[in-house]
Amino acid sequence: MRTRHLAAALALAALPLTACGAAQPAAGREPLPATTRIPDQSRSGDDLCKAIAKLDANQAMRNAQEGAAGMRRAAGTFDQLAAAAPADVAADLTKIAAAYRGLADGKAGVEQVKTEVEPLFTRYLDYVAKHCARG
Repeated sequence: MRTRHLAAALALAALPLTACGAAQPAAGREPLPATTRIPDQSRSGDDLCKAIAKLDANQAMRNAQEGAAGMRRAAGTFDQLAAAAPADVAADLTKIAAAYRGLADGKAGVEQVKTEVEPLFTRYLDYVAKHCARG
């Protein structure tokens, strides 16, 4: 039951990843560079869009369905996005990553996380739709 709820929540996050081309086969994507913290001022929306294009949304969804270890890997995906995002978006993505870790560690319940994460995902999706939509 818990896995089904997590998969649904992660599917929400995966929508912009898929829409921005992240669902292409892994062979068509370049690996993300090792994340280094850069000052918030130097991060732009374009950096986030590039990071989204290199992530495999399908793998992130599969990760969350693989129990605690998979949830931690999904959290890592959001950490990578946060490292590339402008400060306001990075804060939301960092909170999403923390929520997945809380679930993985048994420190938070699905309903609690859903309530916390839903508005963050909504803001993230709005940002991606405005700044990363191609076509």
